[in-house]
Amino acid sequence: TEFGSDCVPMVKKLKFNPAITPAVMQIFGKVMICKDMDVATQVSRSTNFDSITLDGDRVDTRGPITGGYHDERHSKMDAMKGMNDIASLLEKTKAEQKDTQSEIQQVDQDINRCLSKQKELEARLTNLKTQADRLKSEGRTRTG
Repeated sequence: TEFGSDCVPMVKKLKFNPAITPAVMQIFGKVMICKDMDVATQVSRSTNFDSITLDGDRVDTRGPITGGYHDERHSKMDAMKGMNDIASLLEKTKAEQKDTQSEIQQVDQDINRCLSKQKELEARLTNLKTQADRLKSEGRTRTG
């Protein structure tokens, strides 16, 4: 086939009485066994054959994908849901990070205002101490 060893006609894998060949061909004549879902989908789209994967998933030429055993550890739908959940969590985390950075910036501004006020008050205190010392010394000179 044009798909090489990735798929094989199902009738080649069946053992049956040659007398029932027409019935077998009617049922399985247009079914390909494919190594995976990608090949099965490609076969069904480009040929007039239905496909079934080694896992038992079926792709009909009419379009629906059905059946098969679904190992939850390898489910593409679950993987996509997981990726979407992670993407949502990432967006939420980025928003929280932005909020936190904004809060940090606000706290930094508050700290800078407090430090500025502290320096202003320390300067006033130093000035008042200087004035107090001067007044004390003037008081001593007047009394002395």
